[in-house]
Amino acid sequence: MALIQCPECRKTLSDQAEKCPDCGYPIKPLSKPKNEEPIIVNNNAKEGCFLQTLNVGCVIVVIVVIVIALALFVGC
Repeated sequence: MALIQCPECRKTLSDQAEKCPDCGYPIKPLSKPKNEEPIIVNNNAKEGCFLQTLNVGCVIVVIVVIVIALALFVGC
């Protein structure tokens, strides 16, 4: 570990510091860890429980409307 000067405020700090503790100037560039895997977005993911329930509810409503329409049509 060595001591270096901040390029912004000229205060002494560790070369291991990510940023200057006095002024916040970034010393080390932000980089992601080497063992981190990229995030893969799956557009073909299955629907969640809420959407499945919503679809079943819509089907039930359509069936009820059809039954009522048929009852009114046959009843006339």
